[in-house]
Amino acid sequence: CPNWIKNNWRKSDKKPVENKDLWEILYHLSQQYSITWQWVKAHANNEHNNYVDELAKSQAIKFQTDTSS
Repeated sequence: CPNWIKNNWRKSDKKPVENKDLWEILYHLSQQYSITWQWVKAHANNEHNNYVDELAKSQAIKFQTDTSS
């Protein structure tokens, strides 16, 4: 369990984690599967990180388009 969960969803600098609601959902879902977490520095040109960034962007655009109708 990450330390920020043990610390009531606060980071090492004592500030709350961003998007707590989404992290809580992800953490809850992760309990149902065997997951290996790997931290990847953002914008470090990591192949997998770039891939999921593109997926997230395309879904965000799709969501904005779907809700604007």
